[in-house]
Amino acid sequence: MSVTHPDAPTSTTPKVKKSTKSTKDVQGEQDGGKVEEKKKKTKRTPEEKEARKAKKVKKMEHDEVTESEPKTTEKKKEKKQKSKTTTEQDTNVATQDAGLNEEFYKKHNIHTTHPDYGTLQHFEKLPQPLAQLTSHKVPTPIQAATITPLLQNRDTIGIAETGSGKTLAFALPTINNILLHNITNSKGGNSHAQILVLAPTRELAMQTFNVYDECSKRLPKSYSAMNSICIYGGMPRHQQQKELKRLQPKIIVATPGRLIDFINDDTIGLQNVRCVVLDEADRMLDVGFEQDIRRILEKTPNERLTVMFSATWPHSVQKLAREFLKDPVTITIGSAELSTSSSVTQHVHVLTREQKESKLLQLMKAHHANNNRIIIFVLYKKEVPYLERVLQRNGYNVGSLSGDKNQTDRSASLEGFKNGSVPILIATDVAGRGLDIPDVEFVINYTFPLTIGKLPSCVLPSAVRH
Repeated sequence: MSVTHPDAPTSTTPKVKKSTKSTKDVQGEQDGGKVEEKKKKTKRTPEEKEARKAKKVKKMEHDEVTESEPKTTEKKKEKKQKSKTTTEQDTNVATQDAGLNEEFYKKHNIHTTHPDYGTLQHFEKLPQPLAQLTSHKVPTPIQAATITPLLQNRDTIGIAETGSGKTLAFALPTINNILLHNITNSKGGNSHAQILVLAPTRELAMQTFNVYDECSKRLPKSYSAMNSICIYGGMPRHQQQKELKRLQPKIIVATPGRLIDFINDDTIGLQNVRCVVLDEADRMLDVGFEQDIRRILEKTPNERLTVMFSATWPHSVQKLAREFLKDPVTITIGSAELSTSSSVTQHVHVLTREQKESKLLQLMKAHHANNNRIIIFVLYKKEVPYLERVLQRNGYNVGSLSGDKNQTDRSASLEGFKNGSVPILIATDVAGRGLDIPDVEFVINYTFPLTIGKLPSCVLPSAVRH
């Protein structure tokens, strides 16, 4: 098809009718495309032109409104996806930023089955809002090594001496688990708990509860309430039942015996538990809680995060770990074998029964000055009131802690010893494991334990043991 420019002269043979083409038509032909014959324009009146223009404007406005809806929806989706991606990335911040620090592992004698998880060097590297839940700046070795795998939802075993900061090491990651996978129980009932922590003694359970409670209080107001409760024997059951119903706690810290009672009478259900922590696992097995622990774990979902912390690693604890933990990351600070603390100087005095009382008074005179803290451990509960009277007769300000005392008196004695108002504490082994008691300078074992492995090991930095 030939194209005749409108301004070009035409030849007489053959005669071709002039054709009017737009620049677009010409450009289309130059590109090899076919040019269709333009339809003749119909001449319209000014009124028709105005009506056509108004109709076109109306259509454009309608199209704009229709298109704005999917665009708004798309923006919402994009924003939601971005928020989700940010959350997922935040969960990995600690691992990505920390990396494997061989020098740190060597310095603190850390042994792990999965070194690829690395260590957390600063709490500020934690995802938000976890970084706000503690006032500490630098993690202890057990915290640095265990928090990273726990944030990745890996079953973890932590073996470290008492006073190493194990409670915060599992508290922060388990709280994070709730924040990422919050479950609501719209039907009410007894299955609100998502974190379950088992402890061997009332005192340790209360100490762990206080850590969770403090972390929960630091959560920003934009997060839903994260109520916690501590349940243990020695307190009226009906009071704890009323608190469970009122609080509907997401976090339960409990001694195994009382928890079994509440499971049996259907006060507590564990169907929604996502995280189970066995704290001071070796001690719980020592005092005969193994069957209770098994019954409790069987009531929880198979798909859960299971955490085990212990000061020692005996065969009984290893067996329990093999049964209930899935391919766990095992982290040991120091040695898993039974050993003495390098920060404690120990002296052994071999005495007859008749010599023990006078030797105790001699040691008290030599070591108790300036109101410094001293713990005296005994093997039998009946020895507690006896020694309390002996020391009080000699002018010493003494508190005591044993299974025979009611919980109010036990709590008062422990608090008085911690704040220094009662500088001397006589206790059975209920105070011998896991309690965070700072600045204890001297420890006296008035009665030697039945086995070396049951020597009390509460927090004793740079202490002297007799």
